[in-house]
Amino acid sequence: MSKTKVALLGAGFIADIHIESYRRFVPDVEVVAVFTRKPQRAAAFAKKHHIAHWFSDLEDSIVESGCEVVDICLPNFLHHRAVLAAAKAGKHVIIEKPFALNLEEADEMIAASKAAKRKLMYAEELCFAPKYERVRKLVNEGAIGKIFQMRQCEKHSGPHSHWFYDVNQSGGVNVLDASAARARQGSSTSTPATYSIFADVNASGGVNVLDASIVAGLQTSALPAGQPS
Repeated sequence: MSKTKVALLGAGFIADIHIESYRRFVPDVEVVAVFTRKPQRAAAFAKKHHIAHWFSDLEDSIVESGCEVVDICLPNFLHHRAVLAAAKAGKHVIIEKPFALNLEEADEMIAASKAAKRKLMYAEELCFAPKYERVRKLVNEGAIGKIFQMRQCEKHSGPHSHWFYDVNQSGGVNVLDASAARARQGSSTSTPATYSIFADVNASGGVNVLDASIVAGLQTSALPAGQPS
């Protein structure tokens, strides 16, 4: 059986995680190429992970690598361009969070993939983590009654790359990126429709504290005063 050929776009923190995951858990995949904008970094990443081809041109990596799937681990502002290029070349796509910088970009990405009859997978993996799967199971079984609000707090040392702090490249740092993941977890766990999502990010001493609240089963007019809907 032949392996599915994947081109990995990106050579940063999340790209390392993706290629390790392929090696450990997806034996029927072969990463055939890597792209990053700096040639020296692309060559080094390819050598480190024994990848046959490397590219410093985005479109070339998609068209000339012989891949069937494009795995996008790029800065947020490149997601839209990469998906459109992949769709044009007839490639399936796996894309990291956040999906896009705005709704208009997202709509174009989805439309392009549909027109090309190719899969566009949003790789939001945290909602499948065992602890969230357990919560979902308990909720669906009625173990804790009707949910009307969920809240999650967490903190971490901040983004792994400097471009996160540029709103034009990231689209809004943690409010768009980390909050998107937490909201996805909450909405996938909740049985009722999600009416409102509220997130607050507080940076203190180099630590980002994310407080996300998902309101389900309530009309937005019922929210406490001062909370955005």
